[in-house]
Amino acid sequence: MGADSVAQTNDGVSAAANTGGGGSGGAGFNKVGGAGGSGYILIAWDTGTDVSALATSSELAKVPKSDSTVTFNATALASIKTQAVAALDDANTELATVPDTTGSIRKMIQFLFQLRRNKVEQTHTTQTMYKEDAATALGAATLTDDGTTYTKGEMTTL
Repeated sequence: MGADSVAQTNDGVSAAANTGGGGSGGAGFNKVGGAGGSGYILIAWDTGTDVSALATSSELAKVPKSDSTVTFNATALASIKTQAVAALDDANTELATVPDTTGSIRKMIQFLFQLRRNKVEQTHTTQTMYKEDAATALGAATLTDDGTTYTKGEMTTL
């Protein structure tokens, strides 16, 4: 292989060598941009992939980044805004259970909304959160107070 060349191995993963200027070369590297051996990224592809179809330095320069003057065009911005508004305006349904830590952000926000809006009862030992009908409990948390420290436990589904 010559300088900055790529060869196809029998398992479909590229092997590349950069013999021209400071790069270390290695399996799966394809030069995307930069000079003197810089600008390498790891790429693996099947034997049917046309390497010339991968993004070039000039195409990557068109992507907006925080440290560049490239911006999205008006059509792209309008599309992003439309999708964001549609996602925020989707009708929500009342939660059936208290979301856990791996739940969606949407459910977590819905939980906060329901917690602030709906009926909440609190006794000396329990805080209970209700659904919209104010009769069906959604979740409860245990409360303790030893005279020095007040503790509210995790809200769990009833």
